[in-house]
Amino acid sequence: MLTFILATRRWLVSAFVLCLAGPSAMAGEASIGGVSVTLPAPSGFCELTDGQASDTRMLNALRDLLRPTGNQLLAMSADCAQLDKWRTGGALLDDIAQYQVPKDVTATFTPETLKQVCAFTREQGQRVTADITPDLQKRVEDVLHEVKLNEMKFLGVVDEDATACYVVFLQKIKTELGSEKTQVALYAVTVLKGKIIFYYLFRPYADNTTATTMLTSHKANVAALLAANGN
Repeated sequence: MLTFILATRRWLVSAFVLCLAGPSAMAGEASIGGVSVTLPAPSGFCELTDGQASDTRMLNALRDLLRPTGNQLLAMSADCAQLDKWRTGGALLDDIAQYQVPKDVTATFTPETLKQVCAFTREQGQRVTADITPDLQKRVEDVLHEVKLNEMKFLGVVDEDATACYVVFLQKIKTELGSEKTQVALYAVTVLKGKIIFYYLFRPYADNTTATTMLTSHKANVAALLAANGN
């Protein structure tokens, strides 16, 4: 049980690092410890690839950032229209998704393990967020006025079902163009063919419905992921 808790803590730390990292990429197929999986991008998203120079720079930077965290990037994608403009230097990537897994891919996970991961993550959220409200929109409003530039606020587990739990962060960053951007980072933890997967979604904060809208769409993304792999 101690090994499980320590491993889960490393995954949570990795989540913080990834949220600070921002962008990611997506692939269609991957192998996790010899297990082949299909990784569909969200609807309207296109994958970043090492065949594009600008994509490679971003992917390598994120891989380097992840190296000490205990996680590895499987795939990354972005809004197709944004990606086209970004590759020519005409825009920033705002709407991003990514898949990642722990570097140790030998372990086999079950639905019961997933419940333990979600419970531990929920406990961590309750420790850092006093008197947490179950209402996600209210939770975002409460945190929004507190978050400072280059700071991230952990909102904790915001939903959970039999297949995944969903965790939200709010952060304020400075973009490559020097402007400030408040970003919502949402990730789902799920088990796919016995392997644990972290599925991230990033989007600029628009209003207090941004996180709830993302949660609805990401549940559909997770359902598509599971369906693509026969789950």
